[in-house]
Amino acid sequence: MEYKGLGLQEAVDFVIKNRLDEGYAGLIAVFSKGEVAYGFNCNGMFRGCASEDGFMEVGIWE
Repeated sequence: MEYKGLGLQEAVDFVIKNRLDEGYAGLIAVFSKGEVAYGFNCNGMFRGCASEDGFMEVGIWE
C-alpha cells in the first residue's frame, strides 16, 4: 500500500496476482483502521471476519 499508493484491496489483488504461486495462495489483510480485504488464486479459501458494530462475514468460495 505504502510503496505503490494502493488501497487495501488493490494491494491484496496485486500481491495475489504478482507475488504468490498461481493456484496455491490466499491472503487476508487488515488495515490499522479495521478495514479487511482478502484474495485468493485457488479454488476456495476458508475465511471470516467480524467487526465490533456487529458485521460478520464468512466465506469459502468467490
